[in-house]
Amino acid sequence: MRKGFIKIAEVQIGDFLLKASPEIKSQIYEKVLKIEYNIIKEGYFAPLTSNGTYLVNGYHVSCFCEVDHQIANTFVFPLMLYSRMRNMLMEINSESEGVHPYCKLLRGIGKLLNVL
Repeated sequence: MRKGFIKIAEVQIGDFLLKASPEIKSQIYEKVLKIEYNIIKEGYFAPLTSNGTYLVNGYHVSCFCEVDHQIANTFVFPLMLYSRMRNMLMEINSESEGVHPYCKLLRGIGKLLNVL
């Protein structure tokens, strides 16, 4: 089984795709049995998400169209980190009332680094 993200044009019968399975609150691999496509419009849609992936029809896909997922994720990591920190500072909820934004930022960094 091939591992990691591959371009859609490289998917072959027999490959496995990772699919979200809400019924069992997990993920499952589904084998590609048939390939059909109908080009409606050429181009791509690649929103940048916090982890570099999103779901299309329940299947996990990469935000990065033209380069290897891991390489692209490495280069956009500073942008993702900045975005996460900004969101933490802007987030207001009852759990964080009375906590200074800087302390909240440090806590978030600790969680990202898996030290908290």
